Amino acid sequence: MAKTTITAIALMMILILTAAVQAGSVLYVDDDALPEGDGTSWNSAFRFLQDALTEAANGGIVEIRVAQGVYRPDRSEKTPGGTSDRETSFQLENGVALMGGYAGIGADDPDERDIDLFETMLSGDLLGDDLPKFGNNDENSFHVVTASATDGSTVLAGFTITAGHANGPVFPENWSRGAGMFNEQAAPTIIECTFIENKAVNVVPQNGGAGGGMYNLNSDPQVIQCQFIRNVGGPGGGGGMRNSGSDPLVIDCTFYQNGVFVNFGGAGMNNFQSNPLIIGCLFLENISDTGTHGHGGGLRNQSSTPIVINCVFKNNSTDGCGGGMSSVGNDTDPVIINCLFVGNEADLDGGAMCSNHTSEPQVINCTVTANISGGDGGGLRTSGTASVSNSIFWNNFPNQLSGGETLSVKYSTVQGGWFGIGNIDTDPMFIDPKNGDYRLSSGSPAIDAGNNWGVPIDSLDFDVDGLLCELFPVDLDGNPRFNADEADFDPGCGVPVVVDMGAYEYQFDPVENVIFADLNIDGAVGVKDLLILLGNWGLCGKGCCLADLDINGNVGVTDLLVLLGNWGPCP
Repeated sequence: MAKTTITAIALMMILILTAAVQAGSVLYVDDDALPEGDGTSWNSAFRFLQDALTEAANGGIVEIRVAQGVYRPDRSEKTPGGTSDRETSFQLENGVALMGGYAGIGADDPDERDIDLFETMLSGDLLGDDLPKFGNNDENSFHVVTASATDGSTVLAGFTITAGHANGPVFPENWSRGAGMFNEQAAPTIIECTFIENKAVNVVPQNGGAGGGMYNLNSDPQVIQCQFIRNVGGPGGGGGMRNSGSDPLVIDCTFYQNGVFVNFGGAGMNNFQSNPLIIGCLFLENISDTGTHGHGGGLRNQSSTPIVINCVFKNNSTDGCGGGMSSVGNDTDPVIINCLFVGNEADLDGGAMCSNHTSEPQVINCTVTANISGGDGGGLRTSGTASVSNSIFWNNFPNQLSGGETLSVKYSTVQGGWFGIGNIDTDPMFIDPKNGDYRLSSGSPAIDAGNNWGVPIDSLDFDVDGLLCELFPVDLDGNPRFNADEADFDPGCGVPVVVDMGAYEYQFDPVENVIFADLNIDGAVGVKDLLILLGNWGLCGKGCCLADLDINGNVGVTDLLVLLGNWGPCP
């Protein structure tokens, strides 16, 4: 997946922070330093990170640079051997950037920063005696890192966070939540961190246990280019991340082999009463196998409305419903755009995705293939209202889709066929599915076969061009979503070009700034567009019905209201 423009801007925050650092406002930490340093330079660095955080709490510090090594939260200059206090953690300070990955003492350039070469580990293994697969970890920290009551000026960047073990009671201090990192009433910025092998499991029902890698409670962190690997969540779910009453921004992150094995699912991420924005993430081989039909191998949503853009869900599994994603409960209306679901499995229904009767997912320009369910709906199983547009459902087992009349499918490729405007049942001709390439080959019937009005408006300004009324401008690869077909054969519906079906756009000659409801292609919605709409009032005939903005086969009042709601030049 291509790095998003939003990610590039977010990473610039680090450069801005670094450029703003003034003399005397940086502290240095290196576990190879001599005792009793004051942290004012590498030559007099603190040995222990806790001492630097204590100093930063007094004010006047904007950055802490931490050299390669292993740092444990129960150690300081006063207690160099550790206290074995499981309640200690690295509490981030508001307005302070905590930066790992420095070469440190002994290097030609101690300020050289490479987070892979100079791994900086924050470990909850207080005695340094952990065994594989979470063995011998009963004395580990409940939380390795906490960031409660911090805002976006608080940065954690370039660390490996591991060996947290949140197996205590929920009350009063949430000791069963967020083993790697716990955030409450917080909005820190977390960049290029790896959360690996943290565990939040307390099987006592009233105590719960959730969010092995990270738990966000009423918090809105920005989590950018992080990895969540082999973390485990408990009855509350969320092996990698659990969000409760939180709206995090999660960009270009990987959720790999996280697990939930008790009660609820969402092994990669679990959302409860939360509305995260998830962009460019990979959910790979996460497992929800609770023995009680835990749902959502990759992602579980309950009473939540996440927006999921340009993500890949691959080889996730569950013993319940929704190998890739599960959506349950009232007010659970995920919007899923430009995503690939492949190789996901569910013992019950919905190999790729499932939703219950009170959930209303929207699936837009997605490719759903080679997913398996033991029950119904290898691709998508819904018992309620769901909408699919400009998507491909192919080679899922035992069938592609399962749902009643409230499952609306338009301008999509569905193997075996499905009722709806613009749908086709023809091999989409993926380039090389055996080797994981689900882009469209030349001559694919899915090329130029979608409907432009099925593409959402770029209200997020994803490409940062200032246009908030253009249609979403890129595909899963980050390539232009709209391309002029040199063959000029457009079986779908759109002007001046027609969108493809599926997550990937076949690349011809890119066309920028396709404006929603701009029927005459003049870059604005105005009188001429209104006249075109009125001239096509009533039932649509066969073929493209451009004035049918809501794609219901009829040009009427709803379309008129939609057009008027987008009146004027594109801001």
